[in-house]
Amino acid sequence: MNNVIIYDNKDYFDRYTIFINDAVFGMSEKPFSPLGFNQYCGDDTEIEKGKHLGKIVQFDDLNDDVKNAITQRGVK
Repeated sequence: MNNVIIYDNKDYFDRYTIFINDAVFGMSEKPFSPLGFNQYCGDDTEIEKGKHLGKIVQFDDLNDDVKNAITQRGVK
């Protein structure tokens, strides 16, 4: 998971901002739900990393749905 940075901003529906290599994704707590959110947001030249995105969290601290969504995005 060296190529993944995960920000968690619990105040918003799209609480997770996930940098995978040079791509950025937004996710909710239930990314596979019809009422959830799991979307490509741009590349890392368009979205600035920083505390405005929330607190950095570890992959192991996420729920299984978010872990699976990240893994399906091509992370091994």
